[in-house]
Amino acid sequence: PAPQFNDLRISKRTSKALRGVLRAPSGMIITTAGEGGREVLYAAAKLYAEAGKNVVACDHEQPFDDLNFPQVEVDAFNTQAYRNTINTLLSQKPEVLVVGSSDDWSALSAASRAALSGVTVLTSISASDSVGVVSRLLGSGLEPFVVADLLVGACAVKEIRTLCKDCKKPIGENFEPVGCESCDFTGWSGSHTVSEMLAWNNEYSEMLMSGQSPEQFRKALEESAAGTLRSEAMDALDAGKTNFPELRRVLGEVEVERKMKPVPTDRRLAA
Repeated sequence: PAPQFNDLRISKRTSKALRGVLRAPSGMIITTAGEGGREVLYAAAKLYAEAGKNVVACDHEQPFDDLNFPQVEVDAFNTQAYRNTINTLLSQKPEVLVVGSSDDWSALSAASRAALSGVTVLTSISASDSVGVVSRLLGSGLEPFVVADLLVGACAVKEIRTLCKDCKKPIGENFEPVGCESCDFTGWSGSHTVSEMLAWNNEYSEMLMSGQSPEQFRKALEESAAGTLRSEAMDALDAGKTNFPELRRVLGEVEVERKMKPVPTDRRLAA
């Protein structure tokens, strides 16, 4: 079944910021690709449907069987499938359109036109974090002023493995997985999510139009009250729930080491 919004595996800060973003009358709300991001898309779509909005969806994943709005399954191997399906669904005059993935240019361009025409578009893009979503939009060929006009928010959700509490071994300030009967000798026991929400505003639009770097965007996000993937991941690390190698695997080495090795601030947003 599709998840309920209150059951989403995201932090309270991300959830609060996301609820605020969902109040926007139109525009594009994007999650990072993956199971966590897809859960956010459809939980948000359910909220809109429950509020009486006309919601339609197209997705290359199997449709949920408990949703009361139309869902069209598209061929993931047909590069034009999303564009053609989006154009067909728009003839139904939806208020909210769910697009499972906008990684392909034909899907992104069709979804962008829908968002600019007054439809709320919920979609996902493969990106490392919420700022990476902005980078992907620009790298795909959208002009900065178009991104500034259509983007309402970007939500990043990542899964991080949890160390087995029965056998994890402390090594200095870090832990390493060992393996025991409790965890089937893997050293890991389940997972938890880290999340962040970039709620688009005039400040971000001005930063985008003036060519600010991804690091400057991330710094602005870190200084806001929304929280970041890195801050939530570091909280999990400090609590002994995971370790540095796992954070590097999920977030990337630059993300984890940022506070120790700053990235040059003259880099511009790029794919």
